[in-house]
Amino acid sequence: MKRSRFGVTDLLMLLLMAIWGINMTVIKLALRQVPPAPFNMARLAIASTSLLLLVLLIEKSLRIRLRDLPRLLLLSFMGQTLYQLVFIHGIGLTSASHGSVVLGSSPVLIALITCCLGQERLDKRGWAGIFLAFAGLYTIIVGGERLLFTSRILQGDLMILFATLLWALYSICLRPLLKRYSPLRLTAWSFFFGALFYIPFSLGETLRFPWSLLPPSFWFQLFYSGFIGLSLGYAIWFTSVKRVGNTQTAVYSNLQPLFAIMAAHIILGEPIKPRLLLGTASILLGILLTKWGGRGTTPSEGRSADTLPGAYSD
Repeated sequence: MKRSRFGVTDLLMLLLMAIWGINMTVIKLALRQVPPAPFNMARLAIASTSLLLLVLLIEKSLRIRLRDLPRLLLLSFMGQTLYQLVFIHGIGLTSASHGSVVLGSSPVLIALITCCLGQERLDKRGWAGIFLAFAGLYTIIVGGERLLFTSRILQGDLMILFATLLWALYSICLRPLLKRYSPLRLTAWSFFFGALFYIPFSLGETLRFPWSLLPPSFWFQLFYSGFIGLSLGYAIWFTSVKRVGNTQTAVYSNLQPLFAIMAAHIILGEPIKPRLLLGTASILLGILLTKWGGRGTTPSEGRSADTLPGAYSD
């Protein structure tokens, strides 16, 4: 039976897209007061702890088979630790608008990689979508300006693009585990292990930082990004997937960059340039065409990774 009525789940997904859109601006505000590594360590600690508690509350179990642990550890290092290292330093260099839109291209990268691996086929619409998405990325990252690698924004955009690639690889490699565990349980454990692996990269700076001197506004920003943006955000996402399915849930994800652009403009005063709008429109159209142009996957892999949100959730 097809679902057509606009209900509570739709409202929750609209709220989630606003939460994730604003999250990028909140991170930018926090990074004005705290260096990237200590801030990220703190929010990962909040997210990983609360997600594990959430899984225990909902599923009554955190069990992971011993034979699946090596794969999960490796993917956690790639899809959380390395991703977070590149992401947080990248967003510190570029604008919230650029970072959010570039991260939003992750579905296209996932489709391209799975196609190259023979797990999925794309028709002409799919390849047209990939072309449009990359054209949009080029417009945003390079635009009509000179390609100067000394530019902080360009460096940040490229780091965010690399982070998006890491997330795409993580999502694809996680598919076999999604046949045995819920997406929420895998997400919670990957955050936990990712946070543990993140400690050596941030411990010294985190311990030396004068946390007691920070204003109350920072602690709200940390709570927002770590708990509301990540833990509560993932809970809403997976609840929507369970209730209405992957496709209808994923449709709303296309709104996240728009919320991010508006939030960055209103709160941070970031300008809305024509090339940003053009690039965003090109990427969103590319994502839609890529999803419409998929011809299915090999039986051994399936589409289980579609339950995971894109990299823009961070």
